[in-house]
Amino acid sequence: MEPERHSGTARAGAWLGLLLLALGAALPGIVAAEPGNVTATGVRGEWTDAGYTVEARLRIALSEVQRDALHSGVPLYFDLVAEIRRERPLIWASSVSRVERRFRLSYHALSERYRLQRFATARSQNFPTLDSALESMGRVEGLVLAEPGALETRHDYLGRLRLTLDTGELPLPLRIAGVTRKDWQLLSEWYLWQI
Repeated sequence: MEPERHSGTARAGAWLGLLLLALGAALPGIVAAEPGNVTATGVRGEWTDAGYTVEARLRIALSEVQRDALHSGVPLYFDLVAEIRRERPLIWASSVSRVERRFRLSYHALSERYRLQRFATARSQNFPTLDSALESMGRVEGLVLAEPGALETRHDYLGRLRLTLDTGELPLPLRIAGVTRKDWQLLSEWYLWQI
């Protein structure tokens, strides 16, 4: 009887393996997808006459699914968030200042151009390549986070910044995939620096 129990366990393991393989083939975005990502190649803050300003270079890499959707006419919306947080011992940090910037990236098949809209400035630009549009979106310059004198010198402050893809703006049929599929995520950790 002992060998039969092991063969039953082996058989169940084989069925489970086949099931996972079938799920992997049927739902490639859930099992083996690569998400897009954002990496900071440089984040720098400094005091200027305008206040505390931030400059950053973000390298944005879209997943294959995100690129395909963009080339199929689906615009992608991105949110850049920068904050100054006051560090406090024993309790969580409090947000002192928060600035958000929104972008819309679209592709126009007739002109074979990528259009990047910056909602904060109501400015749009056209680019010949996706890489050049992503590079422009990832270039943060002169972003004012605090007015002069807004931060008290007796406190410690931490700056943080990240860029995310807003999957809530996807067309309705893609929203569920935007939440459940890994390849619709744009991984961006908070990039931190001491002020």
